Amino acid sequence: MTLPVTPPIFTPAPLEYDQEYMNSLIDELEIFVKRLNTISSVTAKTLRITDLPTSSAGLPAGTLWNDSGTVKVA
Repeated sequence: MTLPVTPPIFTPAPLEYDQEYMNSLIDELEIFVKRLNTISSVTAKTLRITDLPTSSAGLPAGTLWNDSGTVKVA
């Protein structure tokens, strides 16, 4: 499941190097990456997860896996 994270909208780059533009670009990219890496709760009416592993072998703790149609947590 992909959480909705709105990507930044970048203005066209100037023809020549512009420090203010580059600083702004870096700031926006850092904010975007932080949003992607933020762990938060998800509320949904339905959830569909496909291609779960079929064995818990080697999975980190907390990982969902499919045991013959039953979802389990490693």
